[in-house]
Amino acid sequence: MKRVSLQRRLVVALLLIAPLMWLLSAGVALSQTHEEINELYDSQLQLLAHQLLTSGRGQSSSPTSDGGDGDRDDNALAQAIWHRDGRMIWADGAGADWQPPPGEGGFFTRRSHHGEWRVYALRSADGERVVAVGQRISARNSAALKVVGSQFLAWLVPLPLLLLALVLAVRRGLAPLSRLAGDLARRRSDDLSPVSQSVPAEAQPLIDALNHLFARVEQNLEHERRFTADAAHELRSPLAALRVQAEVAQLAHDPAVMKHALDNLTIGIERATRLVDQLLALSRLDPLRGLSQAQPVNWTVLCNSALNELATLAARRGSTLQIEWRAPAEQVLPLTGDATLLSLLLRNLLENALRYSPAGATVNLVCDRTCIAVEDNGPGVAPEWLDKVRQRFVRLPGQHEPGSGLGLSIVERIAALHGLRLTLANRPQGGLSASLSMGTGTD
Repeated sequence: MKRVSLQRRLVVALLLIAPLMWLLSAGVALSQTHEEINELYDSQLQLLAHQLLTSGRGQSSSPTSDGGDGDRDDNALAQAIWHRDGRMIWADGAGADWQPPPGEGGFFTRRSHHGEWRVYALRSADGERVVAVGQRISARNSAALKVVGSQFLAWLVPLPLLLLALVLAVRRGLAPLSRLAGDLARRRSDDLSPVSQSVPAEAQPLIDALNHLFARVEQNLEHERRFTADAAHELRSPLAALRVQAEVAQLAHDPAVMKHALDNLTIGIERATRLVDQLLALSRLDPLRGLSQAQPVNWTVLCNSALNELATLAARRGSTLQIEWRAPAEQVLPLTGDATLLSLLLRNLLENALRYSPAGATVNLVCDRTCIAVEDNGPGVAPEWLDKVRQRFVRLPGQHEPGSGLGLSIVERIAALHGLRLTLANRPQGGLSASLSMGTGTD
């Protein structure tokens, strides 16, 4: 799609609008001038009619004429006098062609072979005579054009200067945007400092949006750098342990020592694999701003699937996994979401409960109308650590169970994408409760 220059659009619009407005102004001026000239000439016609009526001209009984039939066609004025019976008793110029005016007189228009006339008629006080004084309308129009024409040149000369001034004003007004574009083009790719370019008030929202974007990008990059550093630190320990166990297995001559080393190697591989899986899950979840595919959630299927997947871990630890339905299945926490992500959320909560509860513990998956909760009867979490354990790579002190400290971060991110709130609380009877309910934020 071809991009149109804003400067070009503004310049073209102004170059079209300015002459049109100039022509409109000239038309308005011509109309007003014509109206004023008509008023002036009408006053003159009235004055001439009164003078003609009082001059005594046309007192004789026989008609007279000055100029005959059109001898004075070039004259813009004409006059005529009639007797009350309609007989013309005197005429001047084109007035000889006129017919007696109707009624008591006043202004009216007459047409003849001499053109169109604006005529004013006046009757004498005794009613014996009627005088009419007229002026050619073309003369009035010509006078109006002359008046406007005398000003036309004064209006026309500044027009190109006005258009040039408009073009320069547009360029000057848009110059800050050009400087801004140049400044951004010259920036290094790692320079996310706020834009301090001085721009017109109309462009300030753009600057504010750019600065807000730079701040978010800087925040995301800092988050990525911290995430990468933490991930490298967390991976270093299991990888170093794997190397040690592999060397022990290679150097061992005692089968028992070799078996122990290989068992530890297997556990280390599982731990590293789990850490990598969680890192990959977070790397996919962090950029998401919403759910691309959301469908009504079937909690029966999701809960049973999560329990089946963790049945082996529960059996190995001698723990019990169970579901407690506190509401009919179809009424449990109505939600539209991504079943795959919610399955990961449930697995992480249940796996945390199994791993950090003593052997033989009972882990309840509670399904209610307003929440989904995982409850255990383990040692719980110290109150000052309830918020900290949500943070990435944070693990409780003195914890011997292997882990990465990412499980709750993944749970919280998935919950946020679904508009759910994660609440961690110690149970009065012992153990920890991790519940998900509708809402935003964390408790």
